[in-house]
Amino acid sequence: MTLIQYATNLLSVILSRRRDTRSAGEWKDPENLSRTMLCRGVLTRFLWRWLVFFDFGNSLLRVRLRGFAARALFLLLFCLASLQLAECSAARSVKVIIKNDTDRNMTFISGKAAHGKVTKSPPRRIPPSGFGELFAESDGVATGTEGTVTYRLDAVNGTAAFHWDNPFVGSNSANGSAPHGYQVSQIGDKGNRTLVFFSIHATNHAVASCNPDWILAHLGTHAEEGLDGFDEVIGFLTTPLKRMGIGGWVDTGCSATAVGWPVRDAQHSTDGFWTIDIELQQLSISGRSVPPGKQRYVRIEVEPKTPAHNSASAKANRLIEFHGRVLIDTHHGDELIEVHPWDPIKLRGPNPPGGSYTQVCRDQWVDGASLRAVCRKRDGAWINTTLANFARCRGDISDQDGRLSCPFAPQPPNGSYKQSCRNISTDGTNLRAACRKRNGQFVNTALNNYGRCASDISNQDGSLRCKMR
Repeated sequence: MTLIQYATNLLSVILSRRRDTRSAGEWKDPENLSRTMLCRGVLTRFLWRWLVFFDFGNSLLRVRLRGFAARALFLLLFCLASLQLAECSAARSVKVIIKNDTDRNMTFISGKAAHGKVTKSPPRRIPPSGFGELFAESDGVATGTEGTVTYRLDAVNGTAAFHWDNPFVGSNSANGSAPHGYQVSQIGDKGNRTLVFFSIHATNHAVASCNPDWILAHLGTHAEEGLDGFDEVIGFLTTPLKRMGIGGWVDTGCSATAVGWPVRDAQHSTDGFWTIDIELQQLSISGRSVPPGKQRYVRIEVEPKTPAHNSASAKANRLIEFHGRVLIDTHHGDELIEVHPWDPIKLRGPNPPGGSYTQVCRDQWVDGASLRAVCRKRDGAWINTTLANFARCRGDISDQDGRLSCPFAPQPPNGSYKQSCRNISTDGTNLRAACRKRNGQFVNTALNNYGRCASDISNQDGSLRCKMR
């Protein structure tokens, strides 16, 4: 591959790194989208000038990239691209989330941006147990954003103020003040593009820093795109930048317990992380859960040197259970909710049985004696369906207009043998079981033509017996 081909591919990948989380409450607006497209155009022209310098008309010089030279050129282009992009996009941004953990309405009084600008205004009113948001960003070269928003609690003297500061140089900070009898707590405020979670609550009422309602409302509505080869290779560079606060992770103060299906096999990157995108069956945070019938997704990032890392090579459609801290990845300018497990990831249940239903149903899993799946009806709608006691199936398990179905073996007949036999089943005209002998040992036994029994079926020292007609 020539230098110009390699760099052109690199350029196209860099310009496509910005992900769309498809979550509720996106940061984007028409102004931001237009600016993003403008920045990409500027960046394209910028890198192209550098590439032409190396290419000499795409004919005189051909260089194959190997070893140190490849990595050096790659890092140079990456850094130059990042610097150029910073010139036409906001270098610093803050999303402020205010949770009203009081029993009173909050009414907006005033707001001021000392530095930067507010591109999404806070709500006029935040009801009890509700939350409101605003979004602020820097405005100019080498600048940050700082501001304060003030609310009044109904029938309470004084006001509540929420302040953020994300400077271009120096540490971030966030703080709040509240009327007598109330207090403000916060978590977050790390990184160039960050979030701050505020909570206002009564002084004598302990409130967790976690805001589960906001997290649940911002889960993905469909799966993230899988990592491509570039994503996996560049991990060694992007992860240290995240830890340094350049983009990166924001701690929400929440921990989640969840069950779901990997939409693809786990992917491993050069930073040692396993990345798993999950279609959720359930996710709970502080007693709050995803509402039934809502199809939601989350990304798992499993860090190296954690107990979870050794069990992280999950396979697609194998139901897993996991628990971990909830972080928000802002590396690409969007809010991507992630769970970072610490404890080992658990496989949930055995493999589902085979059958023609696997061709038209999805999310199959075994729940005790039941087989569960999401199957499609003739009208195209997907519905949850359950086949109880699927182990009794004696033929193909199929999808019948959204319902799992199979031919069942008949129920075993009644009889005193059930008191001392186990693993009872029928096979055509045969009754089979493992029955206990007088010495306590269990042995496999069968009774042929059990349908002709005219008396009680009993266990006679490990053998099934009855009087036949």
